[in-house]
Amino acid sequence: MNLWKKGKIEMHKYYELKLRKSTDIKSMIFGLILTVVLVIPVAFLLIDILEMLYYHPLLSRLLIIVAWILLMLCNGLSNLFMIKLAKRYYPENPNLTNIDEKSIFVYQSFNIGFGLFTLAIMIFLGVL
Repeated sequence: MNLWKKGKIEMHKYYELKLRKSTDIKSMIFGLILTVVLVIPVAFLLIDILEMLYYHPLLSRLLIIVAWILLMLCNGLSNLFMIKLAKRYYPENPNLTNIDEKSIFVYQSFNIGFGLFTLAIMIFLGVL
């Protein structure tokens, strides 16, 4: 079984767990914060490069595609941190500790629904 299919199964296992809502929300928020802290330097660098190459049509499109790929990786990274933090909050839960974070990272990084949604928003906002 490849990592994408395994990640889909593992994500459904996580959704079926009955965790407290407050802990689930805390792990999601802190996962997003950790992702933002890790991605901000790369995003600033990408923005600076895009400002320099804005008038070059091919390179500006290429950088926007790179930004879209980084956004997809941020989705996977935030879900990875969310699962890791939930495991720290509930170390005694065997169903939670058996979830594979790496496969969830791969699945969420290549999530077709999120990718099409972000692409539609970029087209709607006129970025592409």
